[in-house]
Amino acid sequence: MNENPVQLSSSAGISVLMATYAGEKALRLRAALESIYDQTYLPEEIVLVVDGPVADDQEKVIEEFSGKSALPELKVLRLKEGKGLAGALNYGMAHCSCNIIARMDSDDISREDRFEKQYRFLEQHPEVDVVASWQAEFENDDTERTIKIKETPAEHDAIVRKLRWRNVISHPTIMLRKAALLKVNGYDETVGLLEDYDLHMRLIAAGSHYAAIQEPLVNVRISRSQRARRGGVRYMFREGIFRYRCYRRGSYSFGIFLLTFTTNAIFRLMPPFLKAAMYRLVRRPVPE
Repeated sequence: MNENPVQLSSSAGISVLMATYAGEKALRLRAALESIYDQTYLPEEIVLVVDGPVADDQEKVIEEFSGKSALPELKVLRLKEGKGLAGALNYGMAHCSCNIIARMDSDDISREDRFEKQYRFLEQHPEVDVVASWQAEFENDDTERTIKIKETPAEHDAIVRKLRWRNVISHPTIMLRKAALLKVNGYDETVGLLEDYDLHMRLIAAGSHYAAIQEPLVNVRISRSQRARRGGVRYMFREGIFRYRCYRRGSYSFGIFLLTFTTNAIFRLMPPFLKAAMYRLVRRPVPE
């Protein structure tokens, strides 16, 4: 644990919004929570949504962190039945008491200066509603070995241009103003695994301004099964509907809609080994 964290005042607090579910491993949830308590800037609260029943080992981790007397306070919200990530985050969002919300997944690791750097950035750039960062990717439980880095452009206009073609924002890295999230009524629960991409497109359409810190501030777990979930006919059609909604909203022209739908349909139907190769092309390799 960080021995000398900077404690934020109640007027400048951060709510960390997370969700966990039955498929999560207790050790990964513990590591994610520990990385929050080890921040140089401590958030005021962690809003943890338990999306349906979870196993006893996860319950023990939750009980352990709930018993901590120091900040951040762990708020545990329980859903009797799993609603999926978008539904769980919407439920948690309503219980975030701070004006700034930091997203984090239950199996990722925030680097110790993440919240400090992102909060200071928002303080210094009042025109920015959402600040992301790069993500450092690791496999399985080897959290110390970064295999690739996902980069996000620094400036709003460059981010918007890239988002027309693919999601260049690592959702577990974002910190945003709660007012911006409320303005678009949170996450769309009908878009499946595209809830983060959809959120960014709707936020931008509503006038939110984006930026990204040009370094990795979150270590993000990746896996082959995760990549596999982002393919197939069902995913392709959902993405097509999502892109059509973006076109109807005015996010891009009909020509870009046709081009992005076609290229992404081809990508989604590729065999896994080809998809893996394509993902590698849009990640920065880490020097040996």
